[in-house]
Amino acid sequence: MPTNAAYQPRPAATALTVDIKGIAISLTTTANLPQLNQVVIARDSTNNYSIQWQTKPPQTQPLQPAPPMTPAQNATAEQILRESLPLQIPLADGLQQLSRSAQNTPVDKVVNSLLQLFGVRPGSNEAPQTIKQNVQSGGLFTERQLATQAPPQNDLKQILLQLKQGAEQLPAQQRERINTAIDKVMARVTTHQLHHLQHQTQRSDTTERIFQFDLPIYQNAQLEHVDMTIRSRKQTSSSGELQTFWGVKLNFNLQEHGQVTAEISLNETEGELSAGFICEQTKTVQLVRNQLSEFNHQLSDLGFSVQHLSAREGKISSAADAVQRKLVDIKT
Repeated sequence: MPTNAAYQPRPAATALTVDIKGIAISLTTTANLPQLNQVVIARDSTNNYSIQWQTKPPQTQPLQPAPPMTPAQNATAEQILRESLPLQIPLADGLQQLSRSAQNTPVDKVVNSLLQLFGVRPGSNEAPQTIKQNVQSGGLFTERQLATQAPPQNDLKQILLQLKQGAEQLPAQQRERINTAIDKVMARVTTHQLHHLQHQTQRSDTTERIFQFDLPIYQNAQLEHVDMTIRSRKQTSSSGELQTFWGVKLNFNLQEHGQVTAEISLNETEGELSAGFICEQTKTVQLVRNQLSEFNHQLSDLGFSVQHLSAREGKISSAADAVQRKLVDIKT
């Protein structure tokens, strides 16, 4: 679907007050304005005024890759994967198991803090920060932060270890349920860490880096699991400029709307962004297409140069299929 499709009308107006040397001028607009720090007000020969501002896309924080593994380390990683892959569960499932098991116990406050730190509420003001929290503190970089003597803030692994220590005072059956859920979430994080290390070893000749994360998304008061894969690479342009490219892939299960995969690509240097949505069901394709114009507006307001937005029907491989394929790869 072309990105210059007709936009949907926006009935809601935004009030804007401009103070010029103590004189307040009130304006209204239907534009979805970003945060404005510096604006330029110009008056032409016919006394018409124009207000201009410049926005830049938000700058991404670099994700530091790990060094490649030695052959001995790679053999150890394969053994750990054999043990962790069958045990692991997504973070959303683990948090829900912990929430049920810790109700009315001395450790329920720790579990509630986990839910607040890592549970993403779509559309809320806190959602961007919560997603950032999952990326930076979801356990993938814990050991590296500790090795550089930078104590991780609100780190998932550290909080789970605190929870395990607190559960020692609980009755045996309840303690066992909590510890089992913790072990399964830890196995999930370990799997993501080892996949990253293996890719670094297998593709050490390229600048591409791959990072895998879980996003626990609130859907009707329940946590749903979303797979997120981030790819980064550097490439020299025809003019000799070193450019940074990012790719983000999200896998959703929208229940009655089926599975949806979103793939986003960003040229960070130029601020150019494209996104494509693959939907399992035909009706979902149309629902997504109906939102592309608004999505285009939102991205443009953030300062991105939108190159292409699209939605199509297609087959989607589930996360369970990917795990099964990896198990077969390890065994063979």
